[in-house]
Amino acid sequence: MLLTLASLMSTDWILKQPFWLAFALVLLACNSLLFSDLNASVPGTLVLFAGLGATYWLGKKFFGRETLFYFLLVFSASLLLPLVVQKSVGDPWVWLCLVLTVLASLAWLKQPRWYWRLGAWAAFSAALFLQPLEALITILPLALFWRFRHPNGRQLDGLYLWIAGPLIAAGVWWWQREQPGGPDFLWSWSSPQWPSLFGIQWLAMLPWLGFLAAGLVEIVRNQSKGEEWSVLMGGIVLGAMSGNTLFLQWAFALIIAKQLQRFFMPGYPYGNLVKTLTLLHLMAWLLLGILGLIYSYSEWGAQGFRTGMILILAYWIPGFFGAIGMYGKDHRLMSLGLAFSALLFSLATRVRSGPWLEKVLNELPF
Repeated sequence: MLLTLASLMSTDWILKQPFWLAFALVLLACNSLLFSDLNASVPGTLVLFAGLGATYWLGKKFFGRETLFYFLLVFSASLLLPLVVQKSVGDPWVWLCLVLTVLASLAWLKQPRWYWRLGAWAAFSAALFLQPLEALITILPLALFWRFRHPNGRQLDGLYLWIAGPLIAAGVWWWQREQPGGPDFLWSWSSPQWPSLFGIQWLAMLPWLGFLAAGLVEIVRNQSKGEEWSVLMGGIVLGAMSGNTLFLQWAFALIIAKQLQRFFMPGYPYGNLVKTLTLLHLMAWLLLGILGLIYSYSEWGAQGFRTGMILILAYWIPGFFGAIGMYGKDHRLMSLGLAFSALLFSLATRVRSGPWLEKVLNELPF
């Protein structure tokens, strides 16, 4: 990872050489594999690799190469990935199926071809068999939004979404007959902890809070104008929030990536919002961290104090450098600072927390 970072710091990391792709893959591997049990993490990490590769190769003509670079950076540094690959078996697979369904549907929207229809239904069918309810309430709101809001929305009629009924019935039948040894899902509407898991989806993007807020505001404001990016992302966000699966992280990463790409462009309208929320969340983190240090010292003594200090600084110091890059108009420092804020916090949590923090984490309801 250090070699990749050195390459990034010495070249044009977006336009001239593809070091950014290697960096994103290494970042994802470090975030997913090194901070959790290796044997349990490998399958989920490979599935995430496949989803990121599909997003790049199928989505670059729709989202743009530079936007997808930032998408890879944001998604790979998510605070949620270590939890997913360590504690979940089925969620990465559902995520991959939903991503492929959306990409194939988007390609059909632009250029109806039989292979896009086949790909969309193959991926959608797989998602239905894994998680029938979540797949249905993710894809159908998304497709309906595109159908009535996008200029080419009528082309979605050719995907024959009315076939969803029999497929859902078959998926529910398969799901109910599955034995207890089947795949486990963290994100499920049948789970009593789904409200807290929905909140965790937002907290996982905490370093990018300002960019996420700016992107959501832009999507809402531009709906009346019919701007294509906002229409597409409006449907994706609506479906992702309805389903409450790992697919929401994919949607958030795309929104943040677009704002990162445009942040230093002249006339960017949300600069003050991004800067304000970034600084406020860093100040809140530091304040809550100080209170946490007092509590950890009183509860666990010197060990708790040292561990708390590591966790606080691992997140805050890179985030502070990211804020400096934001105000100093240094795109590289800003992006890497915020990304490493999440990565180093994950590292500190998984490697330096100690047995007592592991015990606390294992008692959480997810």
